[in-house]
Amino acid sequence: MGSPVSSSEGMSSAAELPNLDEILSSSPSSLGERSTAQILDQIIESRSSVQQRIADWNRVATTSESKGVSSGHAHFRLGILHLVNDADEAEGISHLERAYEQDQRYALGREPQRLAAYRVLSLVKDFLAHLRSRKDWQALQLDLNHRGVLISTLLALYDTTARRHILDMPVWTYGPFFAIFKNDRLRAFAGENYFCAQSMLEWVGTDGGHAFLLANEYAFASRSSDCTGACSKLFWPRNSLLTSKSHLGV
Repeated sequence: MGSPVSSSEGMSSAAELPNLDEILSSSPSSLGERSTAQILDQIIESRSSVQQRIADWNRVATTSESKGVSSGHAHFRLGILHLVNDADEAEGISHLERAYEQDQRYALGREPQRLAAYRVLSLVKDFLAHLRSRKDWQALQLDLNHRGVLISTLLALYDTTARRHILDMPVWTYGPFFAIFKNDRLRAFAGENYFCAQSMLEWVGTDGGHAFLLANEYAFASRSSDCTGACSKLFWPRNSLLTSKSHLGV
């Protein structure tokens, strides 16, 4: 399981923590420990300013690289910060790619494509590129008015799936759709998407589907944009709700 997007679990109180300069001046072996990454999470994520958090993680990345230890965790955190706060995804994607490169180099005994950087990268990069290629209402999800909800949803999806098995996820019935969506056509749009995705996830969670996913893990993740396009044609009703831009406001 990769590092969760939320980084506040299992931390000690602020009074027990060293300061950032003390950590960065420690030995390479100490700086590269997992426990040090957890302490850095608590110190830096407590900063009130996003720009200060970005500056601190950049310091961690630079110092780690100068000492010959992995800077993957720092780049992962920078990737998340930039995705959430920037007007576009370019800088965030760049840091996630650097985090994955660090995992390829330093993650001995662990498969890099199963760690946090690659999982978030495969979830976000191709999907956002797919949205940018669209000429309909889907592309509007990248507008500043909607971008925050989109990115937060993608990261929440990562966090949830990193912590729980697919078959342990809550399953919704028709009731919540009637409570949330008052428009019949929009309710059908949402319902068909959800129940198709649910069926696919249940299949992946079974022995046959799980074996298929493991056998094709790298290719499956690296072609997520193709999967997005193909699934969109399967998921969405042909009578076409896609011409309505009002979906974004729901």
